[in-house]
Amino acid sequence: MDGDFFKSLAKKPATKFDVLLARAAKYINMEDAQASKREGRGEKRTKMKILLKAKGGLQRQEAIIAEGEYSVHPLTVPITQALMVVEGKGLLTRPRSYKDGPQQPKLDKFC
Repeated sequence: MDGDFFKSLAKKPATKFDVLLARAAKYINMEDAQASKREGRGEKRTKMKILLKAKGGLQRQEAIIAEGEYSVHPLTVPITQALMVVEGKGLLTRPRSYKDGPQQPKLDKFC
C-alpha cells in the first residue's frame, strides 16, 4: 500500500467521491501504461536474442552494446603483467597536483 495513489491521497485527500474515482482512474491508467511499456521491452529483448542466435559472432557484441548492456571477460593474464604493459605503453599518467595550477596557453604562439 505504498503506491503513488496512496501517497497522493495522503498529501491531498479527496473531498468528493467523483474526484476520488477520477484520481484512481488516472493512476490505474498510468500503471497500465507502465506495465505495457515493460512488456514491450521484454518483447524487444526476446526478438534481439532470436536475431543474435541466428547471426552470432561480431553482430552479437554490437547488438549487446546497442541494447545498453555489455559483458566483461575475465582477465587471463596476471595483473602484474597487465600493469607492466600499461606502464610500458604510457597509457596511464598521474594527475596534476592542485598547486601546479591550470596550464596557461603560450601567448607567443599566436599573432
